[in-house]
Amino acid sequence: MEPADDLPPEPEWREEMARVDADFAVARRYLSALSAGDAAGTNAVMVEIVRSHRGLQVLAALAHQALDFGRVLDANGLLRDENNEPITFQRWIDGAAMSQLDVAQADRRELDGE
Repeated sequence: MEPADDLPPEPEWREEMARVDADFAVARRYLSALSAGDAAGTNAVMVEIVRSHRGLQVLAALAHQALDFGRVLDANGLLRDENNEPITFQRWIDGAAMSQLDVAQADRRELDGE
């Protein structure tokens, strides 16, 4: 089997894959500490992320894992709207994003004294 022309040399490719695997592992450790309510553990993982200078890569790994989980929920019909009707993951995430934006804007107005 011929290697793809657009891939870097194998040692570089393997090193990058190892970094991606490490980013996913750190993201899972962060989620685990956060889920357990372990403030010290969550803080320790956050410090590790900052010191590694791979924050954006870990954020991408978190987003990828959340997307996978959302798709599993969607595929099993586990996402519901306020009327307990089934909805798609896309509809749920779009609604959640808009709700969070509304909260952020209200918080900003409160901080600005409006």
